[in-house]
Amino acid sequence: MTPHHAIEIALTRPATAAELQRARRTVALAANAERTRLMAVQQARSPGRALHRLRHHLDALLPIDVLTTH
Repeated sequence: MTPHHAIEIALTRPATAAELQRARRTVALAANAERTRLMAVQQARSPGRALHRLRHHLDALLPIDVLTTH
């Protein structure tokens, strides 16, 4: 069984509703009220691999500043 890792995504600016909708088609996301921080759960063997996969999926869709695992 592959473990899952919780990842916090800090954005450089608030995401628009359209950006969030496109990103949610790829990955399940939870956003804060200001839409500047998001949370996601990524399946991977290591936290580093989870960060890499999530950035690969979302880099073109959202203005990502920082990814951190929890």
